[in-house]
Amino acid sequence: MIMPELSRLEWARMNLDQVRTQLLAAACGTRFLTPEQLECAAGNSKRACGSTTRRSAPRCPTHP
Repeated sequence: MIMPELSRLEWARMNLDQVRTQLLAAACGTRFLTPEQLECAAGNSKRACGSTTRRSAPRCPTHP
């Protein structure tokens, strides 16, 4: 089955949901995350947040 290409917003939501799931599992003790995995998760969430903010309202000049 061929998967349709995700929009930027769909991709961001998917990435944030995956990071959220990983962090919740780690917080509950059901999954161990190495420092490298945490760094990767942080990078994924940063990229996902960047994807969503570019499409949202203009930023406040005091908070670039």
